[in-house]
Amino acid sequence: MIQNRFYAKTRYDRDIRPSAEREVLFYQSFWTLTANPEVLAAPDLIELAAKYGRSPAQMFFRYLDATRHSVSDRHVVKDHMQQDLSIFEFRLSPEECESLGALLLRSP
Repeated sequence: MIQNRFYAKTRYDRDIRPSAEREVLFYQSFWTLTANPEVLAAPDLIELAAKYGRSPAQMFFRYLDATRHSVSDRHVVKDHMQQDLSIFEFRLSPEECESLGALLLRSP
């Protein structure tokens, strides 16, 4: 497993993630929400979150899960843990995943 901070400065590890997958390694991010306030504030993400009645964080986590991205989540607040687990109650369409993926591509 490769565990790394997931944020714009490293281009979201775009070069590492595909090679890890080829080598049958798992990529897991940490500080995923804290390091990405600009993604969480993106109008596209906020609009999609409203459509599903979810928070931007839940949408971001759902997108990452849909694209085989594991997130290290260390909440100690029960409500936050329940919100994170509720991402499995809905699915994103391929078009919605593509739209959310574009948010990361627009980052440095």
